[in-house]
Amino acid sequence: MAGADWPADAEKPLPPAAMMLFDADGGLSLGPLGKVPGLAILNPEGEKRWGLPAKGLGGLLAQNLPNGNVAGWSVVALDDASLARAEALAPQISTLVPPAGDGSDGMILGLWLRPGPALRRVSQFRKGLERFPLAERRQVQRWRDWETLLSPLAACERASAVATRSPSAFLLRLHACD
Repeated sequence: MAGADWPADAEKPLPPAAMMLFDADGGLSLGPLGKVPGLAILNPEGEKRWGLPAKGLGGLLAQNLPNGNVAGWSVVALDDASLARAEALAPQISTLVPPAGDGSDGMILGLWLRPGPALRRVSQFRKGLERFPLAERRQVQRWRDWETLLSPLAACERASAVATRSPSAFLLRLHACD
């Protein structure tokens, strides 16, 4: 998922950001709280639009997590495998959503996924977050909202959604749905 955001009450858009949730080896073990799947967050260098859950604690944890800079993005990941995958994808994301862009034109949301595996990973992440005592309820609810959105799409092999600001458009593509 990638894009800029333009809140209704804002004079200018928030900087772009991207988040990647990986259906692969890696992730972060929280011991008795379970395992969180592979995750990476991209913010433009010098900006911080998106961060890890659990507010200040997430920021403290992020200081010790794998991180890097590539293609104009500052990357923080939960594990080395997620960092490597995010760094490999960052140049392609930059062509769609330039990290230095202001979001006034072009893509404001891009989402590319395999809905079934994405639903499993989102559910896994939400369940782990629910067990984490310092996670805020609204953060858990966001992940539950993603489960609600992905559930009817789980029968599709692939899905993509793109929204642009200028021209104003939204495109949803579903592939190989049962």
